[in-house]
Amino acid sequence: MTTPVVWPAGPAVRLTRRFSDPPDTLFRAFTDPAALRQWWGPRDFVITAIDFPAEEGRRYRVELRAPDGSQWAHEGRFLQVRPPHALAYTWRWVAGP
Repeated sequence: MTTPVVWPAGPAVRLTRRFSDPPDTLFRAFTDPAALRQWWGPRDFVITAIDFPAEEGRRYRVELRAPDGSQWAHEGRFLQVRPPHALAYTWRWVAGP
């Protein structure tokens, strides 16, 4: 039996995608900081700092540099981490234009 996710109050976006890769590969792509550095963020942005402990209840932060040199950051908290099939977390921009 899985534990239900308790979603924060307020507006929310839920994304669902289907991929042909195996679940282990996808889970790593979404939780391993080295893998995230390869694809995360808007086009041409670079991750300059990442603290991404994919464990339920833990907070994370990702800092990025835009092509124009501006600094951006987002952070959140992991709500559910069930390798390799479930990952839920909050997200909010905390720095950037």
